[in-house]
Amino acid sequence: MGVWWETILKWVGWENLPNGGVVGDHLKVEGCGKVFAAMGVLTSHLKSHSGERPHGCPVEGCEKRFTKASKLKLHIRSHTGERPFSCDEEGCGWSFTSAYKLKRHKRKHTGERPFVCSWEGCHKLFTRSSHLKTHVLVHTGEKPYVCPAD
Repeated sequence: MGVWWETILKWVGWENLPNGGVVGDHLKVEGCGKVFAAMGVLTSHLKSHSGERPHGCPVEGCEKRFTKASKLKLHIRSHTGERPFSCDEEGCGWSFTSAYKLKRHKRKHTGERPFVCSWEGCHKLFTRSSHLKTHVLVHTGEKPYVCPAD
């Protein structure tokens, strides 16, 4: 087993890598709390902690780097203007850089609001998880954004 794997296994406090790297839902990053079912997903996640970004943008003057080749591919579309995912709703005409962004957009046509506030007595629904997360602050009273001028 290579040094990289030994480092990962030590980091998560696990002694042996089983066949195929699938070990259930107990691979946990200390201090982070995220849990993974597969070693491959864990190793990808660990790059977010290590700062490793091996995939650099080839466009001259662009210094962006990414943990995954798929993220780089999406970024390159910001340079090319490519939007291969088009909405098929009649008269819409919108197109997107990723399948996920198209799926999210289609909620405007369908009215789907899959993110539900679980606060007791609140029945609000949202099209995006980020909107729900912001909404929950209304219930908690938390104000996480501090003015940097203070």
